[in-house]
Amino acid sequence: MHPLSTLSQDENFKKNTNRIYDHQFELRHDNDFLLFTDRYYTTGTFIGLRKLLDKGKDTTNTRHYSAFVLQQFYTPSDILANRIEFFDRPYVGFFGISNALTVSNTKRLWDYKVLFGFTGPFSGAEAVQSFFHENIAEDSRVSAWEDQIKNGFHANFYLNYVREWDMDTRPFQVFLSLNPSGALGTKDIFLQQDIAVYLGKRQPMNQSSAYQQLGNLETELFFAVRAGYRFIMQDALLEGNVLKDNSVFLVEPYQNMFLYNFEMYYRKNRGSYKVSYNFSTPTTRTVKPHLYMLVSYSKAF
Repeated sequence: MHPLSTLSQDENFKKNTNRIYDHQFELRHDNDFLLFTDRYYTTGTFIGLRKLLDKGKDTTNTRHYSAFVLQQFYTPSDILANRIEFFDRPYVGFFGISNALTVSNTKRLWDYKVLFGFTGPFSGAEAVQSFFHENIAEDSRVSAWEDQIKNGFHANFYLNYVREWDMDTRPFQVFLSLNPSGALGTKDIFLQQDIAVYLGKRQPMNQSSAYQQLGNLETELFFAVRAGYRFIMQDALLEGNVLKDNSVFLVEPYQNMFLYNFEMYYRKNRGSYKVSYNFSTPTTRTVKPHLYMLVSYSKAF
């Protein structure tokens, strides 16, 4: 082979290897049906795009912008009941659009998010879930969707901060993080504190799929254990809109909720995968603890 041809191939290989992919598509699905239940927070679908805003720049902080479309379904435990005296929580759907700015470095991350959306029939939850059970999962039960929370518009702001420490235990890496967060708006008002431990092969915070960071294609394989406490002041998906709500059936949420997650992550080349088991204590007096599964796939381009 001619030396110039070999040199050209080497240069092309190096160029492709060093390319920075600054966009990412993500598809996420939450479901408790995979764990053989069908109640409370039963389904959630998220489709979004993420963009690295500092491509090719040597900066201390890395910035990302993301936009997502989401739809979530909440049902009582007895989905065949058609009278509210048999409900342990209201039927409610939520359809929304979120926009977020994330700023991170090797030790800290700030995430600022705004969410706009609708509850009630406007959310499309009843139509989508009924279509799925009637036409795709034909042997499954079809929810009644009686007296669901009425149509309402919601606007919310979410602030999320993470401080992380690398415990320097190579070759087996361990990261410890503290994660306070909060929400303010018509849908959610809460304060939350999480603590998480990451174990396995993982990149620093501003390069890791643990925080959906772009610009790095190093292979990652790790898991995380997370525990959190949430102090709730408003939950529109239980008690209706904080401004005004004339829904037939509403319930008062508990102020205190504990959350426990087991998360698994894998990134190879441009693909990132996440599977998570998410447990929460009861959200109101009449319901039981709940467990659902999260599955996510992301592709950088």
